[in-house]
Amino acid sequence: MAIPYSAPMHSPIRAVIFDFDGLVVDTESVGYFTWKKIFDD
Repeated sequence: MAIPYSAPMHSPIRAVIFDFDGLVVDTESVGYFTWKKIFDD
């Protein structure tokens, strides 16, 4: 007897964290080099 496939139940996204000032993840150097590359071109 085959067991029918059931897709796993996933919870909907309840929150999103935006880190614009770098307190959670340090992205200052990435942003600096990205803007530098844009303006150097």
